[in-house]
Amino acid sequence: MTFSDIWWRFLIVFVACYLAGNFNSAITISKIKSKDIRKMGSGNPGTMNMSRNFGLKIGIFVFVLDVLKGVIPTLTVKLLFLNLHAKSMVGEPITICAESLAGLSVVLGHVFPMFYGFKGGKGIASTIGALLVINWQFSLISLVLALIFIFATKMGAVGSFIATTPTVIATLIKLYYDYFVISNVSGYFIFASMLLFLFIFVTWLAHRRNIKQLLSCEEHDTNWLQMIKNIKFKSKLKKRDIAK
Repeated sequence: MTFSDIWWRFLIVFVACYLAGNFNSAITISKIKSKDIRKMGSGNPGTMNMSRNFGLKIGIFVFVLDVLKGVIPTLTVKLLFLNLHAKSMVGEPITICAESLAGLSVVLGHVFPMFYGFKGGKGIASTIGALLVINWQFSLISLVLALIFIFATKMGAVGSFIATTPTVIATLIKLYYDYFVISNVSGYFIFASMLLFLFIFVTWLAHRRNIKQLLSCEEHDTNWLQMIKNIKFKSKLKKRDIAK
């Protein structure tokens, strides 16, 4: 089976997953609260900015929704292609390409949404969701390391890179060994590698302002510990008000 036999399936995957990526939970939730997250704080409709402006609970809720936005389309495509090409000699390489394309398309839809004038979020949570499908073991390790790093340093942007980039590098190494060295299906390896490279390029591109701020030591702190304290403080105030 060649790429020419399945290009139309890849096209459907790209369009469907890109449209799914256009849904932005941060913008939707902020509008429910009669506000626009794009006009608050850093202006980014994502987890970090939602946490800073609406509290950690809502920030975590947005994060979960955006992760699911990466997981559901990518997992759906993976299962469909595994079923379609179960008896094919190159079924697994084709599936890797399809799920990589699905993840990339979702992130493109999140970062460059046509329904929001091609101005969206930075796509880290959706990238994490897609990578949990593509390489869940290493993705979980990277995510834990990123959370520890953010708590220790308060550097959210760098933590975002830690949560995603190492997983892609590890996946590329695995694909090279599996499909180039052992199976000699280099065409699929090259295509999947290009998709995964674009995956990370898009997220880094979306963080270009953060990178400039990091280099000039002007990046905003991501103080989750303080956000947790604020939640406890607000809960105490509510208990006092109820007691009165």
